[in-house]
Amino acid sequence: MPDIPFDTLIILLLVLASLLGRIFQKKREGQDTPSPEP
Repeated sequence: MPDIPFDTLIILLLVLASLLGRIFQKKREGQDTPSPEP
């Protein structure tokens, strides 16, 4: 494992999480009718 600063690791995890969230939302919207949520 290369020496990665902890801050960079957290930022990468946050970016990955947001990307995965968007992908899952798109898949869900494509399958079912999206329920209106605030």
